[in-house]
Amino acid sequence: MKRLALALTVLLAIAITYVALMAWRSPPTYDLNTDYVDYPLLSWDAYEAISHTVEPPIIRQTSAGTGEALIFGATHSSDPTHPQFAELNHQFDSFKPDIVLVEGRMGFVLPPFMDPVQSFGESGALAAMAKRDGLALYTWELCRACEPEQLRKRFSDRQVALYLLLRPYSGSKGVSPEAARDRMSSIIADRGKRPGIKGVIDDIGAFDAAWSVEFPDGESWHAMQGVHASPGFLNDMFEYGNDIRDQHLLNVIRTLTEDGKRVMATVGWSHAIRIEPALKILESEAR
Repeated sequence: MKRLALALTVLLAIAITYVALMAWRSPPTYDLNTDYVDYPLLSWDAYEAISHTVEPPIIRQTSAGTGEALIFGATHSSDPTHPQFAELNHQFDSFKPDIVLVEGRMGFVLPPFMDPVQSFGESGALAAMAKRDGLALYTWELCRACEPEQLRKRFSDRQVALYLLLRPYSGSKGVSPEAARDRMSSIIADRGKRPGIKGVIDDIGAFDAAWSVEFPDGESWHAMQGVHASPGFLNDMFEYGNDIRDQHLLNVIRTLTEDGKRVMATVGWSHAIRIEPALKILESEAR
């Protein structure tokens, strides 16, 4: 028994060491130490007018500062057989970046038992290439507390909390109220202590009360698919939130390329279209 206990202890120690060494965790944010440059973005109306005429992936490469930037505008997909992943790999090998930026915060991945693409889509795919080649890897998102701080400049605490909880929610037509509430309860349990939510909405009862205040006419959130094209303030906050995220991405790219870096970023393809006016300015200022 002692030998068995010792063997199990050794195996457990090996497993813990393996996880500690090999597991991926959320990439850090890139903290800017300079003032923001406010770049022009394609308006949402202009984007909507042309969005049906383009086909992802949207790839944009430009000189900037004394470096280069490549934006890979992807379809959000966790299907490893999607043809965009072969193109992403080709662009990575051709561009040869120094630094990689991914959309979203990703999270725990344990290769080879978990597929980065199945876990985190195009961000996981690009992160895997960066880790393989020993490159610096960041998320281009704002810091966890920074986004709600920016959103509160235009929206109330209650509206911000509702938005942050509904953003990951995915309902469906005909979903039962019970199933919808169970799903939202899980989101609150997972995210309730995050900045912008903590102290505002702590449980499903508080969520229901906040929703009723903002939507007193009885609109339902049960079948919502995220916050884009949603009722009331939610779509306005979606557009504003994406604007501030795009501005942060552009300023991270500006900062890195001014230092001569070759920066590759994955973004949802709408971002790639909307930042085109800013990329032209970065290219015109390249040295």
